[in-house]
Amino acid sequence: MTLTSSNCQQCGAPLEFWDASQSVTCQYCLSVIERGQPDVSCDQKPLSDAVNSIKFDQALANLERDWERRRRSYISHDKYGAAEIPTRAGAVVSMLFGVGFGVALLFVLLTTHVGAFLPFSIAMIVFSLFGGVASLCRASLYEEAESHYKQMRTQLMAEYLQK
Repeated sequence: MTLTSSNCQQCGAPLEFWDASQSVTCQYCLSVIERGQPDVSCDQKPLSDAVNSIKFDQALANLERDWERRRRSYISHDKYGAAEIPTRAGAVVSMLFGVGFGVALLFVLLTTHVGAFLPFSIAMIVFSLFGGVASLCRASLYEEAESHYKQMRTQLMAEYLQK
């Protein structure tokens, strides 16, 4: 009896057939290879390329998952559930609107001599300023995080394409 060498069609591992055997089971992936099936392992890309591709896919999936988790932490939702990504323009507009309304109210209260509501208008101006600054900081942090994500994704793609 003599041995015939071949490769597993599933994982590319080396196989040996005895002349009398009709099939063999791969010791690595446990697939059963029948005698007479064409050996297609030559047409497959090298195993190292497949491993690199899997590593890239996994690294990219991890990066995307981490970014989505971080992105969700910056998004705010209105009372109807609509998501809003923080922007600097939105923060400035809302701050100017709040401060402008507070200043207009303060002007009306001062001209009508209704002093009881002056603390309310001053508080509105102060809260609008603090809220606007906080929104600007949040928008800035979001933009930095998004920029970092894009940079990491570009770097990962460049590394994969160089291999």
